Amino acid sequence: MNSNKISLLWLIITLFCAVLSAEPIDFETDAPYSVSIVGAINNPGTYPILGNTRVSELIKIANVVIDSLADESDKISEISSVRGIILKRQNKQTTLDLQKFYILGDIEQNPYLLDGDVVVIPAKSCTVSIVGAVHQEGIFEITKNDKITDILGLTFGLRNDADLQAVEIVRFVNNSDSIKTITVNLEKILKNPESNKNIFLQNDDRIYIRSIPEFHKQNHIKIFGEIKYPGIYAIEEDTSTLFEVLNMAGGPTYRADLKNSFLQRKSHEGLL
Repeated sequence: MNSNKISLLWLIITLFCAVLSAEPIDFETDAPYSVSIVGAINNPGTYPILGNTRVSELIKIANVVIDSLADESDKISEISSVRGIILKRQNKQTTLDLQKFYILGDIEQNPYLLDGDVVVIPAKSCTVSIVGAVHQEGIFEITKNDKITDILGLTFGLRNDADLQAVEIVRFVNNSDSIKTITVNLEKILKNPESNKNIFLQNDDRIYIRSIPEFHKQNHIKIFGEIKYPGIYAIEEDTSTLFEVLNMAGGPTYRADLKNSFLQRKSHEGLL
Protein backbone atom coordinates (compact mmCIF):
# COMPACT_ATOMS: atom_id res chain seq x y z
CA MET A 1 0.00 0.00 0.00
CA ASN A 2 1.56 3.29 -1.08
CA SER A 3 1.70 6.43 1.06
CA ASN A 4 -1.18 8.14 -0.79
CA LYS A 5 -3.51 5.24 -0.06
CA ILE A 6 -2.42 5.18 3.57
CA SER A 7 -3.08 8.92 3.92
CA LEU A 8 -6.53 8.56 2.35
CA LEU A 9 -7.38 5.66 4.64
CA TRP A 10 -6.26 7.67 7.67
CA LEU A 11 -8.49 10.62 6.74
CA ILE A 12 -11.48 8.29 6.23
CA ILE A 13 -10.95 6.73 9.68
CA THR A 14 -10.61 10.19 11.28
CA LEU A 15 -13.84 11.39 9.63
CA PHE A 16 -15.69 8.24 10.66
CA CYS A 17 -14.60 8.58 14.30
CA ALA A 18 -15.63 12.25 14.33
CA VAL A 19 -19.10 11.39 13.04
CA LEU A 20 -19.54 8.73 15.73
CA SER A 21 -18.49 11.10 18.49
CA ALA A 22 -20.56 13.96 17.04
CA GLU A 23 -17.61 16.29 17.47
CA PRO A 24 -16.31 18.63 14.76
CA ILE A 25 -12.88 17.95 13.27
CA ASP A 26 -10.21 20.54 13.79
CA PHE A 27 -8.14 19.95 10.66
CA GLU A 28 -5.53 22.35 11.95
CA THR A 29 -4.69 19.97 14.82
CA ASP A 30 -6.06 16.63 13.59
CA ALA A 31 -4.58 16.67 10.09
CA PRO A 32 -1.95 13.91 9.94
CA TYR A 33 1.76 14.58 9.80
CA SER A 34 3.86 12.68 7.30
CA VAL A 35 6.90 10.98 8.87
CA SER A 36 9.27 8.28 7.69
CA ILE A 37 10.90 5.36 9.46
CA VAL A 38 13.73 3.39 7.89
CA GLY A 39 16.48 0.94 8.76
CA ALA A 40 16.43 -2.39 10.60
CA ILE A 41 12.63 -2.65 10.80
CA ASN A 42 9.84 -4.83 9.45
CA ASN A 43 7.99 -2.20 7.45
CA PRO A 44 10.07 0.84 6.47
CA GLY A 45 8.21 3.66 4.79
CA THR A 46 6.30 6.91 5.20
CA TYR A 47 3.35 6.99 7.60
CA PRO A 48 0.62 9.51 8.46
CA ILE A 49 0.47 10.24 12.20
CA LEU A 50 -1.24 12.69 14.50
CA GLY A 51 0.69 15.54 16.07
CA ASN A 52 0.84 13.97 19.55
CA THR A 53 2.69 10.85 18.39
CA ARG A 54 6.01 9.95 20.01
CA VAL A 55 8.91 8.00 18.48
CA SER A 56 7.98 4.82 20.38
CA GLU A 57 4.43 4.97 18.99
CA LEU A 58 5.70 5.32 15.43
CA ILE A 59 7.82 2.23 16.04
CA LYS A 60 4.71 0.28 17.00
CA ILE A 61 2.85 1.55 13.94
CA ALA A 62 5.69 0.40 11.71
CA ASN A 63 5.79 -2.96 13.52
CA VAL A 64 9.35 -2.56 14.70
CA VAL A 65 10.18 -5.37 17.07
CA ILE A 66 12.80 -4.06 19.49
CA ASP A 67 11.62 -4.72 23.03
CA SER A 68 12.40 -7.66 25.30
CA LEU A 69 8.78 -8.86 25.23
CA ALA A 70 8.91 -9.54 21.48
CA ASP A 71 8.48 -13.02 20.06
CA GLU A 72 11.93 -14.64 20.11
CA SER A 73 11.23 -16.27 16.77
CA ASP A 74 11.18 -12.84 15.10
CA LYS A 75 14.79 -12.35 14.00
CA ILE A 76 14.39 -8.60 13.60
CA SER A 77 14.42 -8.26 17.39
CA GLU A 78 17.98 -9.58 17.41
CA ILE A 79 19.39 -6.85 15.19
CA SER A 80 17.38 -3.68 15.86
CA SER A 81 19.07 -1.05 17.99
CA VAL A 82 17.12 0.40 20.91
CA ARG A 83 19.81 2.75 22.18
CA GLY A 84 21.10 4.27 18.95
CA ILE A 85 17.92 5.47 17.21
CA ILE A 86 18.48 8.53 15.03
CA LEU A 87 15.92 11.30 14.63
CA LYS A 88 16.48 13.51 11.57
CA ARG A 89 14.64 16.83 11.70
CA GLN A 90 15.33 19.40 9.00
CA ASN A 91 19.10 19.89 9.09
CA LYS A 92 19.60 18.46 12.58
CA GLN A 93 20.23 14.92 13.76
CA THR A 94 19.62 13.60 17.30
CA THR A 95 20.49 10.21 18.78
CA LEU A 96 17.82 8.72 21.04
CA ASP A 97 18.13 5.99 23.67
CA LEU A 98 14.70 4.42 23.97
CA GLN A 99 15.98 1.91 26.52
CA LYS A 100 16.38 4.81 28.96
CA PHE A 101 12.76 5.75 28.29
CA TYR A 102 11.42 2.21 28.70
CA ILE A 103 13.41 1.43 31.87
CA LEU A 104 14.27 4.78 33.47
CA GLY A 105 11.34 6.87 32.23
CA ASP A 106 13.58 9.46 30.53
CA ILE A 107 10.93 11.22 28.44
CA GLU A 108 13.53 13.31 26.59
CA GLN A 109 14.61 10.13 24.83
CA ASN A 110 11.11 9.71 23.37
CA PRO A 111 10.09 13.08 21.85
CA TYR A 112 6.98 14.00 19.89
CA LEU A 113 7.37 13.78 16.13
CA LEU A 114 6.93 16.69 13.72
CA ASP A 115 5.88 16.75 10.10
CA GLY A 116 8.73 15.60 7.84
CA ASP A 117 10.73 13.82 10.55
CA VAL A 118 12.76 10.76 9.60
CA VAL A 119 13.46 8.05 12.20
CA VAL A 120 16.38 5.74 11.48
CA ILE A 121 16.66 2.39 13.29
CA PRO A 122 20.26 1.14 12.92
CA ALA A 123 21.33 -2.43 13.51
CA LYS A 124 22.51 -3.32 16.98
CA SER A 125 26.32 -3.50 16.95
CA CYS A 126 27.65 -3.89 20.52
CA THR A 127 26.32 -5.84 23.49
CA VAL A 128 27.48 -7.02 26.91
CA SER A 129 26.08 -9.65 29.24
CA ILE A 130 25.52 -9.24 32.98
CA VAL A 131 24.85 -12.10 35.38
CA GLY A 132 24.68 -12.29 39.14
CA ALA A 133 23.38 -10.01 41.87
CA VAL A 134 21.40 -7.54 39.74
CA HIS A 135 17.64 -7.22 39.48
CA GLN A 136 17.62 -8.17 35.80
CA GLU A 137 20.29 -10.32 34.22
CA GLY A 138 20.70 -10.55 30.47
CA ILE A 139 22.31 -9.20 27.32
CA PHE A 140 22.29 -5.41 27.01
CA GLU A 141 23.09 -3.14 24.10
CA ILE A 142 25.86 -0.65 24.80
CA THR A 143 26.66 2.62 23.09
CA LYS A 144 29.93 4.42 22.53
CA ASN A 145 31.69 5.45 25.75
CA ASP A 146 29.40 3.38 28.00
CA LYS A 147 31.00 2.50 31.32
CA ILE A 148 30.04 -0.18 33.81
CA THR A 149 28.02 2.34 35.85
CA ASP A 150 26.02 3.30 32.74
CA ILE A 151 24.83 -0.23 32.12
CA LEU A 152 23.90 -0.97 35.74
CA GLY A 153 20.90 1.36 35.52
CA LEU A 154 19.45 -0.78 32.73
CA THR A 155 19.50 -3.86 35.00
CA PHE A 156 17.20 -2.05 37.49
CA GLY A 157 20.17 -1.81 39.82
CA LEU A 158 22.15 -4.02 42.17
CA ARG A 159 20.63 -6.41 44.66
CA ASN A 160 21.35 -5.88 48.35
CA ASP A 161 23.49 -9.02 48.47
CA ALA A 162 25.82 -7.89 45.65
CA ASP A 163 29.52 -8.35 46.44
CA LEU A 164 30.93 -5.05 45.19
CA GLN A 165 34.50 -5.70 46.21
CA ALA A 166 35.44 -8.04 43.36
CA VAL A 167 33.28 -7.61 40.25
CA GLU A 168 34.77 -9.42 37.26
CA ILE A 169 34.71 -8.31 33.62
CA VAL A 170 35.77 -11.09 31.25
CA ARG A 171 36.98 -9.67 27.93
CA PHE A 172 38.06 -11.31 24.68
CA VAL A 173 41.50 -10.23 23.51
CA ASN A 174 41.92 -8.94 19.93
CA ASN A 175 38.85 -10.78 18.60
CA SER A 176 40.43 -14.12 19.49
CA ASP A 177 39.28 -16.88 21.82
CA SER A 178 41.78 -15.72 24.43
CA ILE A 179 40.28 -13.91 27.39
CA LYS A 180 41.44 -11.72 30.21
CA THR A 181 39.70 -11.05 33.49
CA ILE A 182 39.49 -7.51 34.86
CA THR A 183 38.60 -7.26 38.56
CA VAL A 184 37.12 -3.97 39.75
CA ASN A 185 35.99 -2.62 43.10
CA LEU A 186 32.50 -1.47 42.23
CA GLU A 187 31.92 0.07 45.65
CA LYS A 188 34.72 2.60 45.08
CA ILE A 189 33.57 3.24 41.51
CA LEU A 190 30.01 4.03 42.61
CA LYS A 191 31.38 6.56 45.11
CA ASN A 192 33.46 8.19 42.38
CA PRO A 193 32.06 7.46 38.88
CA GLU A 194 34.63 9.82 37.33
CA SER A 195 37.46 7.56 38.50
CA ASN A 196 39.59 5.91 35.81
CA LYS A 197 38.65 2.62 37.47
CA ASN A 198 35.21 3.04 35.89
CA ILE A 199 36.42 1.48 32.65
CA PHE A 200 34.80 1.71 29.24
CA LEU A 201 32.92 -1.40 28.15
CA GLN A 202 33.70 -3.28 24.96
CA ASN A 203 31.59 -5.47 22.71
CA ASP A 204 30.93 -8.94 24.12
CA ASP A 205 32.21 -8.16 27.62
CA ARG A 206 30.88 -10.55 30.27
CA ILE A 207 30.19 -8.95 33.66
CA TYR A 208 29.91 -11.14 36.77
CA ILE A 209 28.55 -9.66 40.00
CA ARG A 210 28.51 -12.36 42.67
CA SER A 211 26.43 -12.53 45.84
CA ILE A 212 27.86 -12.23 49.34
CA PRO A 213 27.82 -15.77 50.81
CA GLU A 214 25.05 -16.28 53.38
CA PHE A 215 24.09 -12.60 53.18
CA HIS A 216 21.67 -11.76 56.01
CA LYS A 217 21.29 -15.45 56.78
CA GLN A 218 18.12 -16.04 58.77
CA ASN A 219 18.81 -18.24 61.80
CA HIS A 220 15.85 -19.36 63.83
CA ILE A 221 14.63 -22.03 66.21
CA LYS A 222 11.21 -23.63 66.47
CA ILE A 223 9.78 -24.25 69.92
CA PHE A 224 6.68 -26.37 70.47
CA GLY A 225 5.10 -28.46 73.20
CA GLU A 226 4.48 -27.32 76.75
CA ILE A 227 5.62 -23.75 76.26
CA LYS A 228 3.55 -20.61 76.79
CA TYR A 229 4.09 -19.13 73.31
CA PRO A 230 5.12 -21.87 70.88
CA GLY A 231 6.43 -20.77 67.47
CA ILE A 232 9.53 -19.69 65.57
CA TYR A 233 12.10 -17.37 67.16
CA ALA A 234 15.10 -15.63 65.62
CA ILE A 235 18.50 -16.42 67.11
CA GLU A 236 22.04 -15.18 66.66
CA GLU A 237 24.22 -18.15 65.79
CA ASP A 238 26.88 -19.04 68.40
CA THR A 239 25.50 -16.31 70.68
CA SER A 240 21.88 -17.03 71.62
CA THR A 241 21.30 -19.57 74.40
CA LEU A 242 18.45 -21.97 74.92
CA PHE A 243 17.58 -20.25 78.19
CA GLU A 244 17.22 -16.90 76.41
CA VAL A 245 14.93 -18.37 73.76
CA LEU A 246 12.78 -20.12 76.38
CA ASN A 247 12.32 -16.79 78.13
CA MET A 248 11.28 -15.15 74.84
CA ALA A 249 8.69 -17.91 74.44
CA GLY A 250 7.23 -17.18 77.87
CA GLY A 251 8.76 -20.17 79.63
CA PRO A 252 7.45 -23.72 80.10
CA THR A 253 3.93 -24.39 81.33
CA TYR A 254 3.26 -26.10 84.65
CA ARG A 255 2.66 -29.35 82.74
CA ALA A 256 6.13 -29.34 81.11
CA ASP A 257 8.37 -32.38 81.76
CA LEU A 258 11.76 -30.65 81.71
CA LYS A 259 13.71 -33.85 82.31
CA ASN A 260 12.48 -35.40 79.06
CA SER A 261 12.58 -32.24 76.93
CA PHE A 262 14.93 -32.53 73.95
CA LEU A 263 16.68 -30.49 71.32
CA GLN A 264 16.54 -31.77 67.76
CA ARG A 265 19.11 -30.62 65.21
CA LYS A 266 19.59 -31.37 61.54
CA SER A 267 22.13 -34.13 62.03
CA HIS A 268 21.19 -35.55 65.45
CA GLU A 269 19.03 -35.21 68.52
CA GLY A 270 20.00 -35.41 72.17
CA LEU A 271 18.20 -35.51 75.45
CA LEU A 272 18.58 -32.52 77.76
